[in-house]
Amino acid sequence: MINRTFEIHNKAGIEGLAMKCIDNYFPVNTETILCSLCKMQGFERIGVNSDVLLMYVNPKQIQYVRDFSYIPNTGKNALVGYGVRGNWDKLHKDFKDCRTFRSMKMVFEDGAEWKDTPFYQRAINSKGQKHSYLKSKCNKWELMYESIKKTGYKKQKQLYSECGANNKSQFQIRTGDLLLPAEIRVAIGRDGEFIHLSDGQHRLSAAKISNFDGKVPAIIQFIHGNVNFKNIRGKSEVLDTSKPLVEEVKQ
Repeated sequence: MINRTFEIHNKAGIEGLAMKCIDNYFPVNTETILCSLCKMQGFERIGVNSDVLLMYVNPKQIQYVRDFSYIPNTGKNALVGYGVRGNWDKLHKDFKDCRTFRSMKMVFEDGAEWKDTPFYQRAINSKGQKHSYLKSKCNKWELMYESIKKTGYKKQKQLYSECGANNKSQFQIRTGDLLLPAEIRVAIGRDGEFIHLSDGQHRLSAAKISNFDGKVPAIIQFIHGNVNFKNIRGKSEVLDTSKPLVEEVKQ
């Protein structure tokens, strides 16, 4: 615990440490408190008139995954921030060290069994999930990996149009007042680094491991104030949020 405290302080200073402490140890009205603090840094709740950017990036560019959860990026209180302050971008770790990537790499590159991966072991030992459920999940990831290898990476809208009548709600997510496609969500830190926030971690891992060399769609939700926003804006497009895919959504 002490080492972790020093690690957070060294990365993000007292501000980042305070936000992490509120997030982890003050369960009462935590989300409301954190949203208020985030708004002081320039973040704002996503409303019906909010512009949300989409950029196409090579999977190799997304080298980090966030190590913070106190800035909501999905759900009814989801925030967006372009040109925001704070040390939130310092709280990240290497994507290759995340449990999902390590587990998929073990299976697809090293020939390991799913039951021997960190993902599977945690799901069984810590979450008490059933083997039958996990096997079904792993089978879907294998199909996804093979699909990316053979036909490339597909946008959620394309997958939605191909899936028939089943589970269409999985392709979009409630984000503030908007329904956004369930594409990879990223932030851009002060040095231009791409930080994975949520959604599509398995898709991104599969694209990396399969050496997919094209570009994948990524919703840019946070951009640090030290980044040249005009440059990012010139490489992006504004999502058309006027026509959601379906009425039911992932929360």
